[in-house]
Amino acid sequence: MTAPAVVRTFSTLSYTVTLTNPTNTTVPLTSCPQFVEQLTVVPLKTSTTVGARGPLNCAHLPLALTAGSSVTMQMQLDTAGQVRGPGWLTWQLLEHGHAATAVTTPVLVH
Repeated sequence: MTAPAVVRTFSTLSYTVTLTNPTNTTVPLTSCPQFVEQLTVVPLKTSTTVGARGPLNCAHLPLALTAGSSVTMQMQLDTAGQVRGPGWLTWQLLEHGHAATAVTTPVLVH
């Protein structure tokens, strides 16, 4: 995942996520997997989170990731309602409703 270090509240956080197939077999994307994205800030003792969940935009993805291949996706998250402070952007690819893979990166909400 590549995300900016700083994002403003009430703006759109644009970032990229790269899916890589490190195996020797093809991984189909025909079921159009679900994802979850969250931006969490802990200003004091209580965290605030904005996020979204839904299917990947499979119209712009290959039908499968061949062995050793990768695809980079442009993602966007609305930060409306988020408080200012240091936070974490988390992106998860879901399989059967559970996180099959997850990545997290720090983001300062200004």
